[in-house]
Amino acid sequence: MISPESRCVNPSMLQGKKMTAVKLDLADDFACYATVDPSGRYREINFIYDEVFTRRSYLQEGIDLPDRALVVDVGANVGMFSLFVSKEAAEVDVLAFEPHPALVEALHANLELHTADRVTVFPFGLGENAEATVDFTFYPRLPGNSTRYRELKEGPLLELFGEQAFQEMTTNGAFQSETVPVEIRRLSDVLAEVEPTRPIDLLKVDVEGAEVDVLRGLDEADWGRVRQVVAEIQDTDGALAVAERLLGEQGFAVTAVLAEDLLDGIAIYTLYASR
Repeated sequence: MISPESRCVNPSMLQGKKMTAVKLDLADDFACYATVDPSGRYREINFIYDEVFTRRSYLQEGIDLPDRALVVDVGANVGMFSLFVSKEAAEVDVLAFEPHPALVEALHANLELHTADRVTVFPFGLGENAEATVDFTFYPRLPGNSTRYRELKEGPLLELFGEQAFQEMTTNGAFQSETVPVEIRRLSDVLAEVEPTRPIDLLKVDVEGAEVDVLRGLDEADWGRVRQVVAEIQDTDGALAVAERLLGEQGFAVTAVLAEDLLDGIAIYTLYASR
C-alpha cells in the first residue's frame, strides 16, 4: 500500500534536525519557509505568494472551492497553494505532491507553521507511467522552475542568448542547477490506495513541462470524479493543444489564459477546466 509521508505534519520530523529552509515574512500577516536562495533576493517566493494569495490566480474563470473539498495539488513546491485552499474554505483535504527533498522539507515546515493538518504530503512526482527514478533538475535561485524536463527550461535560453551567455546563466546565474533522482508514480495508482471513490473538487497541476504526463496518468474511471482542473502549460511542441483536447474529451469546458510571456515564441498558459 502507498503510504503518504504524513497525514498531518509530525513536528518531530523537524525538531532536532538542522533546517535548510529559511523563514520569510511575505506580508504583515503571512510568513512561510522557503528553500535557500543563494542570491538572497527571494523574488520567486514573493511572486508565488502574490500569484496565489493576492491575485487568487487559481480561483478565476469560474473555478470555486467548496467547504469539505478534496483538492489534489500536483507540484506543491513549498505548499503555497495547499495553504491557500486550507485557509480559503472549511475542512478542505489536500493531497500534495512534491518530489524534491529541499522543497518537501520547506513544505512540511509550512504546514506545521500554519497548522494545516488536513494536508497529506507525497514526496514523489507524478507522470504518465511509474518510474523508479528520473533525473530532476533543481534551480536553487528559481526553485519553482525545477523540472524533469530540463531542455524545456534551458533550450529557449540557449537559442535566444547564445552559447556564452547561456553558460553564464547556467554556471553562475539564475539557472545554475543541481540534479537529483526522484521517483515518479501515476496519480490513479495513488488514488486507488488513499482516496479510491471520493469526488475530487479541484485538481491543480503545475509541474514545469510535465502537466500532460500527469493528466495522462489518470485513468478513465477516475476522470469522472474530477470536477475542476487548473493547470499551467508551457506551450512547447503543441502542449497547449494536447492538454485542451485531453480535457475536452473528458467533458470539460476549457478556458486558456495567457499567464506569462517568457521569451520570444514561448508562452505560459493557465488552463481552467470545469464541467
